[in-house]
Amino acid sequence: GLGRGRAMRESLAHEVQALREQQASDTAKLREMCDSACWRLREQSTSETTKLREHLQLETRTLREEVSRAYATRSDLQSARAGLEASLSSCRSELTTNRSDLERAKAELQSLRAEL
Repeated sequence: GLGRGRAMRESLAHEVQALREQQASDTAKLREMCDSACWRLREQSTSETTKLREHLQLETRTLREEVSRAYATRSDLQSARAGLEASLSSCRSELTTNRSDLERAKAELQSLRAEL
């Protein structure tokens, strides 16, 4: 009886030891898998962040260039408008001069007719 009890205890002790070793091995494998997955995710995240940053920098540069072109166009349009306004003003004064010349000519013509 006693020998059989000791044999059972030793057998159980071996099983418990084997289970502990298996659990330690499984835990180590899981830790390795988790570390590896975390590293991959970190690498991927860094890569995506870098790509996004580059894309944003490019977009920002493009927008700045477009804004700069828009300001240049606006400036050109303002200059053209100023030129057209000056030209219009000159045409108006010429027209006024022509009208007064025409009125003078009409008056001269009427006085000549009156003399005739």
